[in-house]
Amino acid sequence: MKFVDDTWNKVYTRQVETTWAPYARRIEALESDICSLSSDIDASGLRAAEVRKRRKTRELRMAARGENIARLERELGEARSSQDQDARDEIKDSEEEGSHAKDRNDFRRSKSYKAKKAERLKRKTPSCL
Repeated sequence: MKFVDDTWNKVYTRQVETTWAPYARRIEALESDICSLSSDIDASGLRAAEVRKRRKTRELRMAARGENIARLERELGEARSSQDQDARDEIKDSEEEGSHAKDRNDFRRSKSYKAKKAERLKRKTPSCL
């Protein structure tokens, strides 16, 4: 009876192996595909992380450049304002200088006129004499 049981077990095992062999190969292939896809997903995740990191770096650089542009625009505005103020002060100073020069010329003319008039009066002989 042992012989029959052994033979029956061998036949049964062979039958199961032949019946399930294609499924077993397909399961192994699918497991292999799953491992491959898992590694692809991991690689994609790493690439996505690198892309996010580069994007963040680029955004930070753009923000820094924006801040630099704003700072430079403020400095340029301040410089223009200062330059405009200097120009206004220069115009005011030159107007004041022109006014002072005119006043000096008028004073000299007036002084010269008065001096000449005084000389004429000195030279002039009185009419009653």
